[in-house]
Amino acid sequence: IMVNKEIHAVVVMDASGKAIGVVSQTDMVLARQSRTPAEARALLARLTGREAEVLEMIARGLTTRQIAEALALSPRTVDSHRAAIGAKTGTTSAAELTRLWLDGRAYR
Repeated sequence: IMVNKEIHAVVVMDASGKAIGVVSQTDMVLARQSRTPAEARALLARLTGREAEVLEMIARGLTTRQIAEALALSPRTVDSHRAAIGAKTGTTSAAELTRLWLDGRAYR
């Protein structure tokens, strides 16, 4: 079951499961935005060729359905690629993925 909810903060826990702090969504976004082009390229290097292709289409503003049509895939397969991209990059936000894609292309 997939739940579609926004995350506004993350509770940080120690190894025993005790809450030791809270990190806001704003702090997480700012931390991601401070990566260098080399760090962004290293993250992008983890992606398969198809995942990189899907990421570029996300960055260009295409919807899942548009990506599926362009690549002759089912929307479900595109969603699977998006999930893999999220797992490898640490974000599923289209805006953050776009920023990562742009940072990875910087100074090429």
